[in-house]
Amino acid sequence: MSEYLEKIKKYKNNPSKLGEIHLALGYRYAEISSEYEELIPEICKQKRKFQDEFKTVARADREFEMSSLGQIEKSVKYKLKSLEKLMSSIKRRLDTLDMEAHNQY
Repeated sequence: MSEYLEKIKKYKNNPSKLGEIHLALGYRYAEISSEYEELIPEICKQKRKFQDEFKTVARADREFEMSSLGQIEKSVKYKLKSLEKLMSSIKRRLDTLDMEAHNQY
């Protein structure tokens, strides 16, 4: 992720490079989403196991979050959220550069 941040800082005024970075981030987002999609059945199984094992839903959720699979799920969600924010900021910057090129900003 830090390599993308460095590239964004370096090429913040270069629409072509920002477009390439945006595309690369989109590709990375798709990869992570695909991996997460493959994990979902296992996550559901483990959540069900914890729900059967513990009396309260809250306790089952806490236990799942502390499990290795729960940690992986949380990590994947944070990675996806981070990529979404980066892609959004690049899109906004590209829009701003476009408006500046047309003397509208």
